[in-house]
Amino acid sequence: GLSLNQAFGYGLPVITHSNIQFHNPEIAAFKNNFNGLSFKMNDIHSLANVIRKFFKKEKTKNKFTKNCYDIVRNKYNSNTMAKNFFKIVNKVEKFN
Repeated sequence: GLSLNQAFGYGLPVITHSNIQFHNPEIAAFKNNFNGLSFKMNDIHSLANVIRKFFKKEKTKNKFTKNCYDIVRNKYNSNTMAKNFFKIVNKVEKFN
């Protein structure tokens, strides 16, 4: 889970399987063909194809790297998480 956010913080695109139910909540930061690629779980050929696809296109790698930085900078960071936490606390206080 948190390794996904850490990878994005370093600008590292992620290759992961597409079976969401086996991921932690942090998978919400992952967007296929945006900041990484997904392959079919337990399918070695699917994984191999995704790796080949990733390494073939330099522009894609650079775009993914930029998107990794952007998603952490703009959405999945401690400042944003704190703001969201306080929004929830304020909503709860209004109901009490």
